Amino acid sequence: MYRPPVQPQFVAPDISQITQQISSELRRQEQEIKQQHEQELKRKEESIRSEAEKQIQKERERIEKLYAKNVDPTFVQRRGKRIALLVGNCEYAYIGALPGPASDIYLISEKLRMLGFQVTIEMNLTTKLEMTTVLDHFTSLLQDADEELECCFFYYAGHGFQYQGVNYLLPTMISANEADLDKSCLSLNLVVDEIGASSCGKSAQVVVIDACRNEWRKTRSADEKGMAQMDTHGGTFLIYSTAPGTFAQDSCPESGDNSPFALAMCRAMQHDIELYEMYRNTSSEVQRMTKLAQTPYLSSCLASKVVL
Repeated sequence: MYRPPVQPQFVAPDISQITQQISSELRRQEQEIKQQHEQELKRKEESIRSEAEKQIQKERERIEKLYAKNVDPTFVQRRGKRIALLVGNCEYAYIGALPGPASDIYLISEKLRMLGFQVTIEMNLTTKLEMTTVLDHFTSLLQDADEELECCFFYYAGHGFQYQGVNYLLPTMISANEADLDKSCLSLNLVVDEIGASSCGKSAQVVVIDACRNEWRKTRSADEKGMAQMDTHGGTFLIYSTAPGTFAQDSCPESGDNSPFALAMCRAMQHDIELYEMYRNTSSEVQRMTKLAQTPYLSSCLASKVVL
């Protein structure tokens, strides 16, 4: 008897199972790509860190060779105390974070240590009270050094601006709409006066302000942009990263993660260089790197020859 062939029975695919398989494969691939990306980022970070460490070590060795070649072996023992405070404010909550100050503070601190300074670093001070407390501690160190104090060095990197002719350094929790600036910000006049009084005129006081990196409050009038010109007295050597009424660049192609001013000053700060020469070298280097878009500014009536 003839029997027709049995037709294969069609079985509908399990869509949910296929979907799960596809989803699982996509998740696996996504995880794999993510891991590869993280590994690549880690390799780049390690490479950058390694290169930075090499540069720092190279500079340290250069300084050590310079000491060995040119400096009297008893020179360090003969020198007085050199004390520095570096303040970097970058993590602003309401007016725009700054990428550069952290790198700048690290760069300058390393150079100052090579030059024999006792260095204190303070980062991201949130209020005027915190900034004042740090300043008070610094001035107490200057007072304790007394006759042994040879040079003090204050460096600020962060937001700063002028209002009605008064220069202010801004804590990181400042509001863009802050009205009472005397209560919420640290006056540069106070910084200069406190440091000058604490050193009792017995040493040079180097004050460096790398601020005005951008306009943090759009409601300011044209004559309030940048920092205001400020007269100094006694042994104060006040350097602004840019001229009064202008903005400073936070970076440029040559300076990388650092501000052009910080990199230029680091290059200019050499052992036994006279302060005015250091400033001239810094200024010309900043102008070169920024193609004359930025020019540092000096305010000082220091008459004696002071070297780093």
